[in-house]
Amino acid sequence: MELNPTQTNNIIPFSTAAATQMSEGDRYVSAPKLLELLFPKESRPTVRWLREQQKRRRIPYKKIGRKVYFRPNEVQEAIERNFTITAKYPM
Repeated sequence: MELNPTQTNNIIPFSTAAATQMSEGDRYVSAPKLLELLFPKESRPTVRWLREQQKRRRIPYKKIGRKVYFRPNEVQEAIERNFTITAKYPM
């Protein structure tokens, strides 16, 4: 299939199109980057803690080959759902 010159101007490479449509929270990131995005430096948990939560399947992740990636928005929702303690007696 041949494209005429006017059609080729409208084509955006996939990586560029995906990058412009996805926010930081929707992108897959590594474990250290995830902790950096979700927690302030003074109260940031360790990568070991994150891997333990991953092992116990408390937070969502994707594994591609040997690499493990996380979506910050999904992990933040899982943390709020699984680790939030509500008061026993309302004030």
